[in-house]
Amino acid sequence: LSTYCDDEYRARTVTETKSRNNPDGGYATNGTMAEKKALVLPPLLTRDIQLYNATAEFIAARNTAEQSFANMNCENRPEGDNEESQDPCIVSFIAAPGGYDATAINRFMQTHKDTEIDGWTVENNMAEGWGNKIGWIAEKANATFSLKFDDIAKDVKTVTLYFLRSYGDKWKDSRAKITISRLEDSGAKTLWEEEISGVFEDQNYTYSFTLPHTMNLPEPILKGGDMGMNMTLISGSHFKMMGLMLCNK
Repeated sequence: LSTYCDDEYRARTVTETKSRNNPDGGYATNGTMAEKKALVLPPLLTRDIQLYNATAEFIAARNTAEQSFANMNCENRPEGDNEESQDPCIVSFIAAPGGYDATAINRFMQTHKDTEIDGWTVENNMAEGWGNKIGWIAEKANATFSLKFDDIAKDVKTVTLYFLRSYGDKWKDSRAKITISRLEDSGAKTLWEEEISGVFEDQNYTYSFTLPHTMNLPEPILKGGDMGMNMTLISGSHFKMMGLMLCNK
């Protein structure tokens, strides 16, 4: 429930917007859900809930969620908070047709690029199968790009990379190195450096999965500071980035 306040805030914002014409000004349109203290989000569900006990378990889970909402003092946000200030992430996207599409990815990369992009581009060729679904792909050996995030709005403690792990000749030996840095007047201080494989080791695998990989930085990049990120293809001829999250949790 570490982000329940944030998620509940966003859900309430959407629901409240849709029901602004309600005379009572509540978050929903009927029954006790019109009370502002009622949660908009459903409780967290687990594998323990089964058909025979669903109702009782759902009610118990809802009560636990409401208690957690109260314990974390979610109601008492500082004055002037807005939807953006509730979000734990300064960057959060996953590539998807009809959602964060080719245009959005290109706009993001051009907005934040620190140096010229070499050998990376948007791939969006579903006709060739799921291994070619939309994403930011390295298309040649030693392809590299660097991003810069100036005057960040929140502390960044974790970086989560979403990437494609696939199979076949196209992805043979696929491996990229990601470097996360805090940019200081004296130069860049590397906080994280890691290599990530874009191909399954088991040659019997014939799947293309979008996988998350979270990096917990040894020290946060503080609000107001500058952050740098580089990705370089160090092996193979392709690697595909599917999304990115820079968060304070």
